[in-house]
Amino acid sequence: MENYSPTKARQNFYQILKDINEQKNQLLSHQLMAMRIRQQSLFLKKIGIQLLKHYV
Repeated sequence: MENYSPTKARQNFYQILKDINEQKNQLLSHQLMAMRIRQQSLFLKKIGIQLLKHYV
């Protein structure tokens, strides 16, 4: 993300909002994927199946 002057920020307001939302969605999807992998590994460990180390 780049720095904008107030005038330039007003001119590009909707594009800046779109960029922020895309970045937020990418972060949330990565966090969700990590959480799912962690939950699955805990479940598998509970039932006695061990995952390879690079998946945990």
